[in-house]
Amino acid sequence: LNSRWSDLTGLKMFMDKREVEFTGDPYDFSGAGATATIAPFLDHVTFWVSRGDETTPPTVFTSENGYNASTNPGGWKTTDAWQGLTTIWVKIKAGDQDERAERWPSAPPFLEVEADWSRVYDHRDAAQDFSDETTWTYSNNLALCVLDSLKENPVRPYQQSNLDLDSFDTAADIADLDRALNAGGTEKEFIIAGTLVFSNGELEDQVMPLVSAGAGYLIRSSGQVGLQLPKYQTPSQTHTDFLGSSLTASDLLPTTDIVNNIRTTYTSIQRGYESAELKPYDISGALATDGGIASTMNLNLNFCPSATQAMRVRKIVGGLIRRQKSLQVILEPKALDLLPGSTITLDLPVPFDHFDGVWEVQSVHPGMDMYGTDDSVAMMVPVNLVKHSSTIYDWDPATDEEVVTEVDYVPASRATSAPGAITTEVDYVNTGSIIQPVIKFLFDPSTSSGVVEYEWQYTTDTNYVTGGKLDKDTRDAVETGKVYGQHPAIETLDYTFRVRTLSNIGASVWVY
Repeated sequence: LNSRWSDLTGLKMFMDKREVEFTGDPYDFSGAGATATIAPFLDHVTFWVSRGDETTPPTVFTSENGYNASTNPGGWKTTDAWQGLTTIWVKIKAGDQDERAERWPSAPPFLEVEADWSRVYDHRDAAQDFSDETTWTYSNNLALCVLDSLKENPVRPYQQSNLDLDSFDTAADIADLDRALNAGGTEKEFIIAGTLVFSNGELEDQVMPLVSAGAGYLIRSSGQVGLQLPKYQTPSQTHTDFLGSSLTASDLLPTTDIVNNIRTTYTSIQRGYESAELKPYDISGALATDGGIASTMNLNLNFCPSATQAMRVRKIVGGLIRRQKSLQVILEPKALDLLPGSTITLDLPVPFDHFDGVWEVQSVHPGMDMYGTDDSVAMMVPVNLVKHSSTIYDWDPATDEEVVTEVDYVPASRATSAPGAITTEVDYVNTGSIIQPVIKFLFDPSTSSGVVEYEWQYTTDTNYVTGGKLDKDTRDAVETGKVYGQHPAIETLDYTFRVRTLSNIGASVWVY
């Protein structure tokens, strides 16, 4: 379930999108484990879960199907523990043939587990040790999870010296802020949920979906990687001049970068962690500014599990990408303290006062002029700036939230649904020589698509005899909508009928 240890608080298990409610202790590998308590899994499912600390498989596996070099070479060895990994061990009974199609619509069953997963390091907590996972705790704080993905990945794990932990602390504080909701209550500013599968590609490309769930970006300074999450920062410096004669300014984005509409997808917990979509979002005033030419971008927030968080991220992204004024200039040495994401105020003399206001630092590239040939200043700090505003982060739940209708998620069964309940009636038919009783049986058709026909059987004892097949469109003339069949009967016998649906994906359970 996880290639490392897990917390596993709030454990839930699902088979074919149906929750397996259980009793017992799933963490007791020497005992009976957890057993299902409701149909269709009752008496058919038992499971055990290891957080990563088990040294052997469950005793049931080694005792009932243990390894023997000569008689059972495929059996479980006591060393088959997968220690250090989060694992689930499931014992499944197939059950009665007639019920398998409904109980096990896919073979093997499609298994999912929901829980609190990886424990992550929080530099803000003095009790936690960067190198000792046993001191860490579970958290879905976006900043802590990004930090964890950088330091714990199997591709290129970052060492402590390569990480700007102070920036992650600041980002974690932002992610922990309580954000008011229009419906009442609050939620944390930026959380994530999902499974990150690492590959041999560029590590930071694999981590970016986590960062994007909070409209953040990775920053680099002094050989360290840090994280910036969106929150307006009061300008830390004011600059009244710049050095040299080099200044490059732009107040228009390239046409290819102009966006005025955003389509956003996120992960909906209420829909079983499946993808959901917000309404298309028009950036305020952007379409008119762009001359009425619509331009749409897709914002995929696959690790964002909250619709309202996705709305906040969408608005912030919309505000950031509409910043069209940029400036490349050389600042005086005190700018050495600036980092990407810092803000400054420019208060320049005429004729440069056109650039006055708040700017955000995009990048900083300090340099040395050993001979002081440019304005006789030995240290110069070239910076890339973009015009900035606090209004980008403004949020009013009453006006900025869109209505999201959440419904209880009921997954469609992969099995063929059974026909409706059977009713019966007896008619007497004059055959010319005798009066023959005939039993008519009726039932509502199956709700499944792809129904081919219905199979029916009967018995007068305990052995069922094939009665035949009924066309899927057969309907009774009197009880319209009902499928029906008939069978000649003997008055002194009792009859039991059963019917099942045959579709292009298999047969349903029998209805009696």
